[in-house]
Amino acid sequence: MIKDGHTSRPLATMEPLEPRLLLSATLQTSSIVDAQSPVGSPAILTSWDPNEKVGPDGILPGLDYVAPDAELSYTIYFENDPVLATAPAQVVNITDPLDADLDLSTFELTELAFGSHVIAVPSGLDYYTTTVDLRPEGTDLLVEIEAGLDVPTATAYWNFVSLDPDTLAPPVDPLIGFLPVNDETHRGEGHVSYIIYPTAGLPDGTEIRNFASIVFDANDPMVTNEVVNTTLTAYVHTLTPGGVTGRWTFTDSDGDRVTVALTGPSGSADILRGVAPGEQGDIIAIVLNGTDTRNNLTIRTRGKKAQTTVGDIIVQGSVRTIMARTTDLLGDLTVDGSMARLILSDVADGHTITIGPADNPRAGVIMIFDKVAELSIYSEMPIKAITASEWLDRDATPDLIEAPWVRKLTIKGRKGKGQGKGKGQAGALTGDFEADLNLTDANNRGYSLTKLQVAGKIIESQMTLAGAAGTILAGQWDGGLLDALWVKNIIIKGNRKKTGIVGDFSADMNLTGQNRRGLSLNKLQVAGTIVDSEITLAGGAGKIMAGQWDGGLLEALWAKNIIIKGNKKKAGIVGDFSAEVNLTGQNRRGLSLNKLQVAGTARDSTVRTAGSMGTILLGAVEESDFLAGCSDTTDRHAELPEDFENLAASIRTVRIKGLRMPRGHGLPRFMIDSNFSAASIGTVKLLNMEFDNGGEPFGLFAADQGTGTEIKAVNYRDTETGLRWHWPPAPGESFSYPDFVIEVL
Repeated sequence: MIKDGHTSRPLATMEPLEPRLLLSATLQTSSIVDAQSPVGSPAILTSWDPNEKVGPDGILPGLDYVAPDAELSYTIYFENDPVLATAPAQVVNITDPLDADLDLSTFELTELAFGSHVIAVPSGLDYYTTTVDLRPEGTDLLVEIEAGLDVPTATAYWNFVSLDPDTLAPPVDPLIGFLPVNDETHRGEGHVSYIIYPTAGLPDGTEIRNFASIVFDANDPMVTNEVVNTTLTAYVHTLTPGGVTGRWTFTDSDGDRVTVALTGPSGSADILRGVAPGEQGDIIAIVLNGTDTRNNLTIRTRGKKAQTTVGDIIVQGSVRTIMARTTDLLGDLTVDGSMARLILSDVADGHTITIGPADNPRAGVIMIFDKVAELSIYSEMPIKAITASEWLDRDATPDLIEAPWVRKLTIKGRKGKGQGKGKGQAGALTGDFEADLNLTDANNRGYSLTKLQVAGKIIESQMTLAGAAGTILAGQWDGGLLDALWVKNIIIKGNRKKTGIVGDFSADMNLTGQNRRGLSLNKLQVAGTIVDSEITLAGGAGKIMAGQWDGGLLEALWAKNIIIKGNKKKAGIVGDFSAEVNLTGQNRRGLSLNKLQVAGTARDSTVRTAGSMGTILLGAVEESDFLAGCSDTTDRHAELPEDFENLAASIRTVRIKGLRMPRGHGLPRFMIDSNFSAASIGTVKLLNMEFDNGGEPFGLFAADQGTGTEIKAVNYRDTETGLRWHWPPAPGESFSYPDFVIEVL
């Protein structure tokens, strides 16, 4: 802004409100046509205000703690935004409701400013008025300024009003105002400031909250950010590397002995506590000043089960390592520069870890935690590794890991007894993961995420990767989305030792690229059931294996093998398949689908391919359709010759092998109301068919190409009735069964 010619303070980005007409008599009574507006249409002229409120400096840099008797200085910045505003502001009204814990009798105005005008308010005033004449600088305006404190409502206010020097009324011309649209000269900026003190006798931990509201002309009010300060009677101990000055031991609030040490060639560490030296108390914050990549911060506790806590950690520079294996982080951790290694115990309660850039683009950070909950990590450095026992998200704001790329992310779980409720107890942890990923770049191998290993469940994670994902291993994956270029392997293996982790997969995937082999997904292996997953691939799919597939969609160019094999060790996973598969391309051999193998029943499924299908091996099939090379408008089966768009597409082998049925189950039927359509069909083996379909035809459909072998051979047998037949029929044999048809169109 305007501070003795210094660079202006950056304004906070505010979500724009819908612009309103500038308040003026002219705009309300006549049409003012802008040069770029359609002829005859009134111009919409508006001033526009992004804004920011800045509060007092804390006891230490980067912290919001203030002494209970501290002078609190506030500044409110405003600007006529050059992007959105189309007219000067004639009137600016600012109101600031003061916190109930502020002493109104100590309120004092300090400064008013707009454009090149900076007005220092005489000391000790809680009310001030002045008029600024803009005529000497070429603008025919007076600016009447009034500022003060409305004690009954505990609200500070500032009013800037443009006046016509001749009439002392607001100017009629809407293009005249005291605050022009801003430009590189900062002429469209302004600010106001004041000081005030807290009410006497406030206890430590009192939050003082403050925000302001700014109105430009007739626009809606725009509310600034809220400034929050917390009162604290603070004691600071400073460490400097070398000898006794680089180490300090104290007793925390639980009576455990804690040692903090800073090593390295330079810098210092300010340790903030809320108790006097010699008294028991935890670390509220640590601020490192002037450190670099050679400094190390260590927090150690004495005793086998001793744990301690730290609030905020701020590094104004870089640091090599922060080693605090027995320390829980209760606040935020911010590193302005780079960091090589971070080791903490638990991290929770909606906090953030922020890491700046490294001078070496190949440098990465390693992070090790125990339990994590409600944490977000923002790192400008690549992350070599993150390891935690669990990562839970139980609040309404999603946890997030944002970085260029992550080499390895491991959620390992933890063996133990109990729940670990007491200090130092190590309870058993399943090892679930509930955070989103936003990885904005890729390493030199093209991976944004090289490996993700989760002992328990991945729960509702939204993973957005600029590059590829390598191997993802988990006990289960419940919901969420993986959006990446391509994926090497996803293996969902279940965990028999942990209740509820049966190895299901219910996430969606959107893979927009492919590897050198043309694959978007090399391998998906699911011990349990694929449940309602929407899988969309720009390229091909390699091998998909699952115990069962219940609902959802696979859309890709082609797929090598889909194998649904069941799982004898898991109740209810009998190897059924009920999904929609749409394969729009084909590999070099002309195959869209090399193999579909279903141990159970293919039920309510549609498999549609642009090219050929290789082997279809099913335990049973019910109300399912398989269409190779047919038009998208073809419904359940081909009915006309033109339904076959690709006359080179075939279904090479179909086999219905049957299921083991319990005794007394009744007459087993392994093919019910299902269709196979392709220009040519190879060998078909059918078993125990239900021929009666209520008059609705179903069966095998091929295109007449004049070869006589469009359907090579069909063999049927019924294990219950003993019926057997072969198609095409021998001379003199007839072929007639209710509703089941074999038709060459």
